[in-house]
Amino acid sequence: PRVQFNVINCGVSGASCWHFATDESIARYVTAHRPDLTVVSFGLNDSGKGFDGIAEYENSLKKLFTAIKNEGSEIVFITENTVCDRVSEEFSDDLKIIAEDLKNRQNSGLLKTYFDAAKIICEEFSVPVIDGYSFFEKLRVAGVDTNELMAGHLNHPVREYHRYLAVKIVEKMLLD
Repeated sequence: PRVQFNVINCGVSGASCWHFATDESIARYVTAHRPDLTVVSFGLNDSGKGFDGIAEYENSLKKLFTAIKNEGSEIVFITENTVCDRVSEEFSDDLKIIAEDLKNRQNSGLLKTYFDAAKIICEEFSVPVIDGYSFFEKLRVAGVDTNELMAGHLNHPVREYHRYLAVKIVEKMLLD
């Protein structure tokens, strides 16, 4: 309880796993900071490559996990939330195009396929998983309109979900 810790946010908006799985990015974002714990969360942006991009995603995760473990850091992986499952009529034409793409990734099972692949790799590497995607799926099955839990009704969750994730990370650190 009295240990001081620092959080270094190396997240890059719009980045995919393969962006971070390069030697240059690993050196910049992992090696340079020598973290004790690295929280990794990729899949949503990667899924933009469709079903054909899954192998690249898997290979990038494996490379990233290997590099992080070689640096002596523990890893926690977070599957990202679901995304919109419908297009709001309130969106501008530009947002409707983005929402249609996200809706298709969600409703076709593409996003779930990416996170299922990630969970298999996490098991291979003994990386604990905080399964945000399944959390949102359970909410949806229970009748919650998860689009309402997205800021802008697209793909980024509201602030309260980030608090939930913070608690889940601490639980993984202290209780698992």
